[in-house]
Amino acid sequence: MACILSYNLSVTDLLSFLVAITQLNYVRSSKSEPNEMLEQLKLIGRTTLFGIYEKGINRVMENENVRVRMASITILSWLFHACRPLTVRELSEIVCLSHDELTANDYVEAIAQCDSFLAIGEWEGEPSVGIRHETVQTFLAQRCRKILLKEENIAEVCLRYLLAITTRIHGVFKDLASLKTFVDSFPFSRYAARNWAFHLKGEPETRSNIQALFETLVHSSENLECIAQLALNTVGPEDKPWGHRGKTWVHVVSQYNLLSLATYGMTTRFANLGVRVSLF
Repeated sequence: MACILSYNLSVTDLLSFLVAITQLNYVRSSKSEPNEMLEQLKLIGRTTLFGIYEKGINRVMENENVRVRMASITILSWLFHACRPLTVRELSEIVCLSHDELTANDYVEAIAQCDSFLAIGEWEGEPSVGIRHETVQTFLAQRCRKILLKEENIAEVCLRYLLAITTRIHGVFKDLASLKTFVDSFPFSRYAARNWAFHLKGEPETRSNIQALFETLVHSSENLECIAQLALNTVGPEDKPWGHRGKTWVHVVSQYNLLSLATYGMTTRFANLGVRVSLF
């Protein structure tokens, strides 16, 4: 966009350019016959952005391959809710874990189905995938809420994932080599460890299934230590905003301002033990 801005185009001109680029991407990623593609090209400049996005989401929902259709919805849901672009490896891992029967060809087709909405970039030195433009985010928020997974679903996946990997590790990492090897094998672990609280905060933390998963996850100081190691990419002590070293679940809910989880803990876990704890 830098070269375009250098010509001092108006906002209207820039939006028209964005519409044309989006429509070209839609035509390029479609499986239409050549004659149909020519007809679609003739419509460039005559269609609104939301009109193009509607065509894109309709193409996803009309796909006869159920595996591809559901994987496409999962892809859009994660990128819509994620607090940053996901690396290609993070996205592929979480989508494949969510859909056991998904084949490699299915995944490639699902990505292609979502092409109108996606942008390729880089995150921490790795290829990443994110939402193409803020207008896509707005469209998904306004028109596709009933189709996309809820934030609660995303939060639950993060907690179940962390619970599974802490059970698998059964302790903490002893050195950086073992930590790096694990993250290479389970790339989504870094995102989940750093951003689980982002997805829990608010309505998701009021859900009983989320509360039960959270209590199971944080009952062990080793679990919290393991999550901190993954988040910080270190096995030694660090003072970082998301670190959990030496902290109990009480410190964690206070640190992330998870008020509903704090209330849940106070009225169940500690109430049953007859212990009074002040969080603030």
